[in-house]
Amino acid sequence: MKTYFALLGIGLCLSSCNLKDKTETSVSSALLNESELFDFDKVTAFTAKVSDDSLQSAKHTFLGAIDAYRNQNSPESAIPLFTKSLQVYPQAKTYYEYGNALLDMKEYPKAISAYHMAEKLDYSPLSKVLYNLACAYSLSENEEQSLKYLELAIQNGYTNGPHIMQDEDMAFARNSSRFKTVYENAMSGAVSPEKALFDLYLNEFPDLQYPYTLTAQNSQKMALTKTIGYDYEKFVPSMRDDRFSRDVGNEFYFVGKFTTPKAFKMVLYCEQGAWMENAPAAFMLQTYTPEGKTIDKLEVAGYPYYDDLLKGFSIAENRNVEIREFETQWKENPDKAGYEDNKIVRFDEKSVRKLRVDDNGKIISSKPMLGMLIR
Repeated sequence: MKTYFALLGIGLCLSSCNLKDKTETSVSSALLNESELFDFDKVTAFTAKVSDDSLQSAKHTFLGAIDAYRNQNSPESAIPLFTKSLQVYPQAKTYYEYGNALLDMKEYPKAISAYHMAEKLDYSPLSKVLYNLACAYSLSENEEQSLKYLELAIQNGYTNGPHIMQDEDMAFARNSSRFKTVYENAMSGAVSPEKALFDLYLNEFPDLQYPYTLTAQNSQKMALTKTIGYDYEKFVPSMRDDRFSRDVGNEFYFVGKFTTPKAFKMVLYCEQGAWMENAPAAFMLQTYTPEGKTIDKLEVAGYPYYDDLLKGFSIAENRNVEIREFETQWKENPDKAGYEDNKIVRFDEKSVRKLRVDDNGKIISSKPMLGMLIR
């Protein structure tokens, strides 16, 4: 069913940031009852009332569950944490990973319910949820439902034929007399699994219009709501370290995509640390081949840490890029007072960089003046 890269014991740095006590005290007193986790109407009604503090608490608990599940290979330890996160703030990605952990523990009925919740809450890529449902129903020896969701998964972009034919979780479904017909009909005309996944990834980005500007200050005020799921990690290099390990200390968000020549695709996404509340956000401009291979990547706005230079950028229709870098001046010395409750006094401009994205998707230096200044 699921294929994962070898994971390192990255470990979350939450304790070093003194978040534990703050997180525990910020959780809303209202929790979704565990018996209501699979009631879609009650979940949506509950979600509409969740506070920002509760959302932040659920995020930290979710990342702790991912650490236990992925890095420590312990689904039994992760399941209570996924449950706790869902009770505080139920969301699609948590249901999806919860379903994966339940499936590993052979709790098939609950895994199916979790996947269905992820499906209803618009988890992306949808094809992965549908395929995992096909696996869960196959393991439950429900031929009809397994073949139904296998067909839906393929139609929605899950076209990894070799994996489907070898996946032990699909063994029961493959023994069905109907499997060959369902499989071949669904796969007819399907594109490669890599291209299908990349197309789904691109489709998640809203369109951005030229000229586009993200000022340094506004980069830290942008509402970030649509997270990039781990199933898209091959398109987001920072989701892995140099050993291809998932970095569960960061969250990644879709921002938007730009119109480009046919030779390449270009998107803007955000990386934000989960090591403190309201952690700084960094924005990446990344280009790909039409098949999804990375061409180039550059941090163009925001910053990953408070002691870095804060960036703002603009891009014109001719794909000329201007990046301005600012040094943040704090009211109190950050070495003594820290950053979280420290007031920003001003931003001192330090540099201006002129770049352009050429017709092949490479981000290169550019001497002509852009004429679009970020203030």
